[in-house]
Amino acid sequence: SKSQFRKVVIAAMSPEKTILVSTHQVHDVESIVDHVVIINRSDVLMADTVDNILAANPQYASTESRIDLETLYTDIIAK
Repeated sequence: SKSQFRKVVIAAMSPEKTILVSTHQVHDVESIVDHVVIINRSDVLMADTVDNILAANPQYASTESRIDLETLYTDIIAK
């Protein structure tokens, strides 16, 4: 379940670890990620911290989670 997935990831998080999650279900990770890499057709379109993305693009802040990754992704691949 979404809740169980989040609990496992949060429990594994630490400054010494990198946890890579590849998903199309971005709403499952929006509130827990620190860094975002957006890849489309093998091209890295964006790679940055959530804080930097939100500082440059405040329209992607979400009231439901920390960042609206679905809209960010859709906007970036449309360029």
